[in-house]
Amino acid sequence: MTITKNILEVYYEPTISGITRHVGQFVKRLNGENLRFHILCSTNDPRISEYYRALGVPVYTVPAAKYFSIRGMWEAVRLIKRLNINIVHIHNLQSIFWAHLPRLIYPRVSFIFNPQIINFENRALERIFYITWRIFSILTDKIIALSEAQKGILIRNRIKRANDIIVIPNSISEEEVGCAETDEKCAPLPTREPYILSIIRLVRQKDPLRIIAIAEKVCQQNPAVHFSIVGEGPLNVKMKMEIEKKGLGGRVFLLGYRKDIPALIRHATIILSTSLWEGMPYSLLEAMYLGKPIVASDIEGHRGLVLDGVTGFLAGTIDDFKEKILRLIFDENLRNSMGKMASEHFEKYFSFEQFIGKILSIYLGD
Repeated sequence: MTITKNILEVYYEPTISGITRHVGQFVKRLNGENLRFHILCSTNDPRISEYYRALGVPVYTVPAAKYFSIRGMWEAVRLIKRLNINIVHIHNLQSIFWAHLPRLIYPRVSFIFNPQIINFENRALERIFYITWRIFSILTDKIIALSEAQKGILIRNRIKRANDIIVIPNSISEEEVGCAETDEKCAPLPTREPYILSIIRLVRQKDPLRIIAIAEKVCQQNPAVHFSIVGEGPLNVKMKMEIEKKGLGGRVFLLGYRKDIPALIRHATIILSTSLWEGMPYSLLEAMYLGKPIVASDIEGHRGLVLDGVTGFLAGTIDDFKEKILRLIFDENLRNSMGKMASEHFEKYFSFEQFIGKILSIYLGD
């Protein structure tokens, strides 16, 4: 007789972004007779509910609360009982405390935690967080790390034993990147080349203002290049002011929210990321899948994706970014070679079938 497992996916995401995409991919593939998924999201964005309803997956939301959601905690308690939940899968650090507390009431329910990002810009805050996390880790059966490097950090900080940490890198499906070339609801695709594309939330973590500083330097040496930035966020107004201040109105374009990101990537010359810290960003996975060279900040979350000098470049200073972008712009053979190597690197280490197999294994308890 087939046993059905009910799984509750829990996370915080104030506006639709990478976590919804991450969860949605494997839920879409695995939701069925043996595994039935339910979503609980702390959010203010109705697009998240619309996304899951389109997949036919039940979704429950509570208002976004970044550090602790009492409503989210009690909703999780209610759903675990009402839906006979077998597994609670928690995503991202912002959900760690409120989403784990129901384990105290339901000790027989299995709890899995995928923190995505595990580092902070503020080192003092990071140390305090890790001390607190050690206590909460007793409520977690398994932790999913994105890389062996992440796993090593968790072990060194005594969060969990090695056997309780499973490495599952993020991935992206062919369906996600195989969409139509254009979206009639979006503005036209950029037609001028070369163009540099960044896909980010306009928040401090992504350091979007550095893109403008890089663009100013690059455009001084190559007037033909222009930059497109996809995404929304609280720094939007400041970005517009900085573009105007530097006289880059015809060179740097804020495209806002787009549904045709794969099409934008296909038309891009180079993919650029300036993030200060990351987990494993989907924009770079898409770029790798589609064979695009990447120039990215030299941080832990990028090093596992970008092989410096092979699939793209890692950069530090603004001048470093400028030089590496210009090198790729002026050398078509290098762009093509790095793009090809990026695609091969994706297939070898980040394929979607490997990802799905590992997720399925952890749910089935293999």
